[in-house]
Amino acid sequence: MGPRAISLLLTLVPGLTGCAAELAGSEVGTPSETGGAPALGTPGRARFLARDTATLAVSLPPASREDLPLPEALPCGDFEADGVSGGVHAWRTRLPVQPGDFTRRDGPPGMAVHLGGAQLPYDRDASAAGTWHLSRRWLWVKTTSARPPQEGACTLLAPGAVAREHARQLGLSGVDPLELALTELDDEGTVRTGLLLPAPAEATWTLDLPEGAVLRLEARVLQPEVLRHAPSDGAEVVAEVRAPGDEAWTELGRQALAGRWEVLRLDLSEHAGPERELRLRTDPGRHTHLDYVYVAEPAVFVPAEDPRRVVLLFVDTLRPDRLGLYGYGRDTTPVLDAWAEGATVFTEARSVAPWTLPSVQAAFSGRLPEAWAEGPQLPELLAAAGLRVDGVAFNANLTPTFGFGHGWSHYHYTGPRTAAETVDEALALLEASPDQDLFLMAHFLDTHLPYEEPEALRRLWAGPHPEGLPERILRKDLLEIDATDPAQEHLRTYVSDRYDQALRHVDTEVARLLEAVAASDPSGDDIVILMSDHGEELWEHGGVEHGHALWEEVVRVPLVIRAPGLEAGRVDLPVSLLDLTPTVLDLLGLPQPGDGPGRSARTLTADRPQPLGWLLYEEDAWGVVEAPRKWTRQGGRQQLFDLDEDPGETRDLAGPETEARPHEDALARALGTELVDVIRVSFPRGRGGPDHELRVHLDGGFVDAWAGYDPRGARALELSVEDGVAVLRPEDRAFLPRTVYLQPASATPGTSPDGAAGLRVEVRRDGTQEVLEPRAGLPLGLLVRHRLDGVQHELAWDRVPRPAADAAAVVRGDATEALRALGYVE
Repeated sequence: MGPRAISLLLTLVPGLTGCAAELAGSEVGTPSETGGAPALGTPGRARFLARDTATLAVSLPPASREDLPLPEALPCGDFEADGVSGGVHAWRTRLPVQPGDFTRRDGPPGMAVHLGGAQLPYDRDASAAGTWHLSRRWLWVKTTSARPPQEGACTLLAPGAVAREHARQLGLSGVDPLELALTELDDEGTVRTGLLLPAPAEATWTLDLPEGAVLRLEARVLQPEVLRHAPSDGAEVVAEVRAPGDEAWTELGRQALAGRWEVLRLDLSEHAGPERELRLRTDPGRHTHLDYVYVAEPAVFVPAEDPRRVVLLFVDTLRPDRLGLYGYGRDTTPVLDAWAEGATVFTEARSVAPWTLPSVQAAFSGRLPEAWAEGPQLPELLAAAGLRVDGVAFNANLTPTFGFGHGWSHYHYTGPRTAAETVDEALALLEASPDQDLFLMAHFLDTHLPYEEPEALRRLWAGPHPEGLPERILRKDLLEIDATDPAQEHLRTYVSDRYDQALRHVDTEVARLLEAVAASDPSGDDIVILMSDHGEELWEHGGVEHGHALWEEVVRVPLVIRAPGLEAGRVDLPVSLLDLTPTVLDLLGLPQPGDGPGRSARTLTADRPQPLGWLLYEEDAWGVVEAPRKWTRQGGRQQLFDLDEDPGETRDLAGPETEARPHEDALARALGTELVDVIRVSFPRGRGGPDHELRVHLDGGFVDAWAGYDPRGARALELSVEDGVAVLRPEDRAFLPRTVYLQPASATPGTSPDGAAGLRVEVRRDGTQEVLEPRAGLPLGLLVRHRLDGVQHELAWDRVPRPAADAAAVVRGDATEALRALGYVE
């Protein structure tokens, strides 16, 4: 589901166990797992109660509505006229469910409309009779009749909404009370950590309350997923406390709740002492019907006069060579240039990949992209140490669909959003936590296509919009521009200028955020970080945009840190985005995660290799920078550059006799894993067909097989090793994986058929079968090249990193519409 698609999604925190209606204890996300709970008396550092499950006991009602279980087929409701065109009448009714992913071209998954016993096709454009579509609030059907659909004639099948509604009912959910309560909320594009406490409910903790402590929380009554009856009549959240030995509870305060977020902040000073019981209770109104109270990030802390903040300025798709502080001659970043005079500027910072998803996975974990979900990520680590963690982001790859948003106090990921709007929201989050330690991420997408700077900046450097280029520039438009055609130089210049203008807009707006941070930091101990996930190619090597190659213009990134403990100036030592999480923890004096190759930027060494790989487009590629040498290999072709002598990578030093093993060893060190000899099976193009199968034989057989990097889980292939034979079975009409790797039990790698004794490929597709064997004379060391029914198969020796056993894509829904908004999907 894309960023606009989720109306209200409740995601259970995995791994919690228990069996009683009133239950204590938890295994996931506890302070002991993520570095230890903060000392509650430390001003600014909070104990986040929804994460502190060691003493948590909850009591929940068995159900919050009377019409259970709900049927999958719901009555549509009464229709009203909404216009007529060409004899087609539009009728609309209030949508009786939360829509889920209503932006998909084929409608929300599983949702269907039946009218008069017939199922209507979904038509998002809603131009034809006998179709239906929806928005967040309305359901439309189109008919040729001038009379509205009669009562009972229209039914809506909404299995997703019904399942989500049942998941809120303790008696139907199949989970225990603690698991139901410990729920992350995704509410129209904002993820929050907290507790679901349908009234009447209780949550109780035992903790030591220091002098001067306060309790702060936000709460509201959530809309139901199925809207069949009158809504909740409201509820209250009540905070209570009692000392050891007391039977009666002392009420601290209460807050009436309805459909909007309310803040409750209470002084706990009079109740300081050890082993206090703190209870949050939700009380219903006149009735308990639909009283789904959600309590977001309840926290106990001692207010700080000068809280510690970490502010991360994350500018997507930002090339360092377009900033003045990195030597650019154009005045694109006067604000950041001035700010960086007091900061540490890392000149040799690189991403691990040339696009967002793997880059941010590495940055926010300190682990390689395929291992990023194997342990706590930066938001969880910081929250466990007592910092509130808030984020503002807009990129389809930074949404819950791809696993992002988990562990944050407040993570808003919808858009589109301009730099001005990002700063407005970041300032509001900053102001909402004036006395708490805070990690705040402000993500800017302006320097990502389509480079939509404000009209006031539209001609700062770019001339008039050229003919032949759409007003809204997407990736497909840039791919039509020839990097070598002098007649199109004005188009390339115009696009480059638009990129610079978008960066100038970010710089202008960032000024407001930097000023606010400085004004509220009397001690000067706040940490501000500027970073990007990758750069952007603008035809330097014949390509454009990012995700397709490992050139410096797409893997080099700006990394600038202004913090106590880091001396201002330029640092030329190699640093990776893998180092972001360890660096932030180190600067805050927190323990290092120690479960990945990332390390603090305060411990850099000159001999550290930097790994590169994880492409979005084309087949797999790997590389390593071991200054000043940069080595890459893709599709059997290796390239080698001396970045000191040739920073533009124009002179490839690799030749037929270039020994790859030293660079492969450096890559292995950078990845912390081994490289293994494999036979690489590539599918440059095509889809799976009927009865499609490849069986690959080799003397000695194969011991393992795996598909290449597929971060979005879009390529379907059944892959196995049966009695030493590698078997590949693509699904019919599914996109073929770009690359599959087969690991021999024992073989001598080579670049000729002599190195693959017994290699034989049996190819079957659509009733046709052929047997392929190696032959000499193929380019790039290929052993086999063959085309069958429009599908090309290529086999060659290669040496690649062995993936982790449990490496897998992290995809939790359909991001098609969000990716389409960025120009990645037609």
